[in-house]
Amino acid sequence: MQQQLQKTLTTLKSTPMRVRANNGTVMEYTAGKATTETLSEAKALNFTTSTTISSTAFITAPKPSGVIFRAGEWIKYEPLTNPPEADSNQPQTMTLRLVTWNVWFETEHISARSRALLAEALATNPSILCFQEVTQPFMSILEETEQIRNNFWLSYDPKTHNFAQGGYTCIVAVNLSYFTIKLLKEVEVYSIMGRSLWLVELSYVVNSLIKTLRVMTSHFESMSYGQHARRDQRIAAKQALLAELNFGISAAYDFILCGDFNMTEDAEENSLLELGFHDVFDTVPNSTTTNSKFRRETVVPGGYTIGITYPSDIFPPKRFDRVVMLPPVVVEDNDKNPLIPVEYFELGKSPILGLSSSNGLNNCVYPSDHLGVCVSFKM
Repeated sequence: MQQQLQKTLTTLKSTPMRVRANNGTVMEYTAGKATTETLSEAKALNFTTSTTISSTAFITAPKPSGVIFRAGEWIKYEPLTNPPEADSNQPQTMTLRLVTWNVWFETEHISARSRALLAEALATNPSILCFQEVTQPFMSILEETEQIRNNFWLSYDPKTHNFAQGGYTCIVAVNLSYFTIKLLKEVEVYSIMGRSLWLVELSYVVNSLIKTLRVMTSHFESMSYGQHARRDQRIAAKQALLAELNFGISAAYDFILCGDFNMTEDAEENSLLELGFHDVFDTVPNSTTTNSKFRRETVVPGGYTIGITYPSDIFPPKRFDRVVMLPPVVVEDNDKNPLIPVEYFELGKSPILGLSSSNGLNNCVYPSDHLGVCVSFKM
């Protein structure tokens, strides 16, 4: 499999690539040209826009509560205002495992792909799942999955969410065995594709300290023309992550931003660093020793997550999907358990048996056109 995937670096298919906006508009890119299914939609999206906005020009949407599955149905979950209680019986260390994965809006084999993707993600024993490009068919399978129903909170309401016609969204799923849900916010940002940021605040107790973890996920603006929007979206992400910290309740805050960053230019890497984010991919050492406490496994040295399972000359291999962090904020250096990434590996590298696709690597079907990323943290 490793050799097969390596071939995509030098041999790329010339198949068109489709990108869908959150409102369902489909854009098809072939040989550097972009078209949409309707002329009016194309005019509205303005592919060559270079409009920028102030970094502070974002709006926090009303705070939804998310849902949990109880007594045979998904019911509204009320975020708790009281923190968990610290006691000496709480664990001295914990392991958090986070999975982020763009699940792909494509309808081909979507049922089989969705089930394979969820099975692989859940097999990692995740604490937090962050999905992008979630469509109604994927959501239906997610909310019917027994492990999700038994253990997880979801960041939306299946009864009221409107996916529009072919639209998609981001979903965060949190294992309630690990955390108390404190807050859920949708942060609206400048986007011609309807993208937004989803922020979840979680509380937990470790080493007799009450700590807070803020996790944000997003599907940042797509394509090279969207780099100005992506810049402002990254700035807005940092501002939202650091807003309204409450040290009367929590001894320490940790911050994770993950998702499909869609970064196409080297300058965007520098922008991320200038904002103070550090990339977990660069933090976890690449070790091949089996007894090492650190592990980083990647398909290729660059850790590419797009252009691998479904090669395309429009999207050459890049590392779109990332997990980044901001430095923690603590009270008087009393945090004995900082969040430290210790493991990094990718998901979705194996084909689904018994299915075929002319677009997939070696004509196979994979869970998504993106590889998923799984990161373990010592807490």
